[in-house]
Amino acid sequence: MWKVKVNGKAAMLYKLGSEWMQRNEDYRDMYTLKAIGEFIDTMITPPVVNNNWLNNFVI
Repeated sequence: MWKVKVNGKAAMLYKLGSEWMQRNEDYRDMYTLKAIGEFIDTMITPPVVNNNWLNNFVI
């Protein structure tokens, strides 16, 4: 669960599967909710490491 504040208004967001949800008391439009959720996902998802150089490494 994440407590976010946008334009002075707080909202509690949580993720259910791959979809971001909000409490009934918080009235964020779906576009804003999705944008905030995608931003949170980038913060909590580790970056993908490219290990292709290992495939080309010869000893």
